[in-house]
Amino acid sequence: MRFRLQDEELRSLYATGTSSRVTDDVAMTIFGVLEAIEAAASLDDLRSLVSLRFSNHPSDQFEFALPSGWRLIGRRVAEAGSPVMIIDEIRGNGEGRAG
Repeated sequence: MRFRLQDEELRSLYATGTSSRVTDDVAMTIFGVLEAIEAAASLDDLRSLVSLRFSNHPSDQFEFALPSGWRLIGRRVAEAGSPVMIIDEIRGNGEGRAG
């Protein structure tokens, strides 16, 4: 499966490997989630990896629960007949949308 990062902070983290808001451990976990998405052939593959703490919500929304209360939140869309995981935001420590 493919992913797309909508959140500017996540795009910066992905490009540079650093963030002013998340620890290095959380950043490494985010990279692990992104690798798992790329390796997955279907949602069932993501569900089968319990360590991802993946949950699929109605309306094709999803969430990955990360350490220390952080969450990646997004939605699933189809592009050219293939599923794409759009990651809209990261939430944690009681904060809302980054930026």
